[in-house]
Amino acid sequence: MPNKTVLFTPAQFVGAVNPSIGLAEVLRDTGRYHCVFAVNNDWKSRLESIGFEVRLIGQPVDRDATTNRMGSAESNYKEIEASGLIENITPLENAIRSNDWAVNLGLKEIIETDPLVKAIIEDLKPDVIISDLLIQLPSIYTSGIPWIFSCSANPLYLNYGYLDNILPPAFLGLPTNSGTEVKEKYRQQVWERSREKWYKYRDQLVSMGCPKLEEFLIWTPSPYANIYMTPKELDYTDIRPLPDTFHGFDNFKRTENEDTFEIPESLKNRSGKLIYLSLGSIGSGNA
Repeated sequence: MPNKTVLFTPAQFVGAVNPSIGLAEVLRDTGRYHCVFAVNNDWKSRLESIGFEVRLIGQPVDRDATTNRMGSAESNYKEIEASGLIENITPLENAIRSNDWAVNLGLKEIIETDPLVKAIIEDLKPDVIISDLLIQLPSIYTSGIPWIFSCSANPLYLNYGYLDNILPPAFLGLPTNSGTEVKEKYRQQVWERSREKWYKYRDQLVSMGCPKLEEFLIWTPSPYANIYMTPKELDYTDIRPLPDTFHGFDNFKRTENEDTFEIPESLKNRSGKLIYLSLGSIGSGNA
C-alpha cells in the first residue's frame, strides 16, 4: 500500500491539469504514493478513468462531466477569449490585461475556492501538496503541510514570485538584453495600471494569514521546492540564476512511453537546426 498521500491542486485549465497528471503518474508508478486531485467536476471522469482519486471542489453540476481534454480545452479557450487577452492589442495593453486577469483570478480563487480546498486538506490530511495554480491559496500556505509550487507556464512567470529585475516584464516581447531604463519604463506603466487591483489582492491574502507580498508579485515561493517546466535551451538561468529551491525540468512526463520522431526526407541533411514551434491550445485557437 502507498505510504504517502500527495494532493494535487491544479488550476482548472488544460495547461495545469495535464502536467499535474504527468507528475502524478510518475509518483503513483513508484508504488509509494497515493495521488489525489482537488478539481471541479469537469475533470472528475477523466482523472478517475486513469486511476486517480478525485476530491471535488464544490458540488457536482447537473450535466455530463467532460471526459476528454479537447472539451476542457475548448472551455478554457472560451474563458481566455472572454478576458480579451487574445485580441489584436498592443503588447503593453496585453501585459496590463494579463496582470489584471491574474489578479482577478487570484481574488476569485481565494474568496470562492480557498474555503473548499481548505476543507479537502483538513479531511484528507495529505503528506505533501503540489500546487499549479498561478496564484496563491491561503489554505495551502497556512496548512502546515509541506507544499511544492509547480509552474507549467512560461518560465518568465517565475518573476511573479521571485522578482529579479534582470529579465524584462512578461508579455511585452522585449529582448532579454533590454536596457534597464527600457525595462523599468514598461514595468512602471504596467504597475500604474494594475496596482489598485493588486493591493486588494495582497490585502486579502494577508488577512487570511499569508505573508505580505512585495510589489509586482502574485505568489510566495515555497520554502520546500518550486518546480517549473521548460527546456534548458529556452530557460533564462544563464541570465537570471534562481535560488536553490527552484528546479527546472524539460517536461513533466505524462507516461513511460517514448514516441520517436523521424525527420522527413525533405528536411534531412540540411544545414542549421530544425525548430518545432507549437502555439499551444490558446495560441492555435486564436490562429
